[in-house]
Amino acid sequence: MPKQYSVIAGLTVIEHSLRALQSCAAIEHIFVNVQHDDALADGIAAAVPGVTFLRCAGATRAETVQAALNAIAKQIKRDAWVLVHDAARPCVLASDVTRLIEMAGAHNG
Repeated sequence: MPKQYSVIAGLTVIEHSLRALQSCAAIEHIFVNVQHDDALADGIAAAVPGVTFLRCAGATRAETVQAALNAIAKQIKRDAWVLVHDAARPCVLASDVTRLIEMAGAHNG
């Protein structure tokens, strides 16, 4: 079983990650990219409303990120910032994400 579906304290690892990201006021929307045949993602999608699940993950992390960016390109503003987070890393804090967004916004890159 992929580690993002392991259960810790009653929730899957991906649910912990998504809840942490949802608690960050600066995040407008969350997209999750999974393999097209990932049957476990349906249960997570039902348990965590307000998250869009894409089904275009690639063979590598880079391919998965590129596929997700291509899939959402028409749904986001041209100058939008897109943050990438590995769903199997649930220890992200909203305060860390907020600080990252503030730091990135301080630069014109």
